[in-house]
Amino acid sequence: IKVEPSLYPKLKLNKTSFIRTHKQTVIYRSDIGDKIGDLKSDYEDLFLEILVMREEFSKLVAAQAIDKKIRL
Repeated sequence: IKVEPSLYPKLKLNKTSFIRTHKQTVIYRSDIGDKIGDLKSDYEDLFLEILVMREEFSKLVAAQAIDKKIRL
């Protein structure tokens, strides 16, 4: 999901950024650097779009895994 600094100024981004909803990973809180913003509070619509896209991808992966298992 493309994030333009001009549309989301509270994030204090220096350039256009992207949120990759299809590459999830677990990280520890201590491994996170300085907080740049709070999507949930400041940009709820963007936050919800990210959650929806992540959920759609997760469902697709699960459906493909189930379909592959059925064909075996």
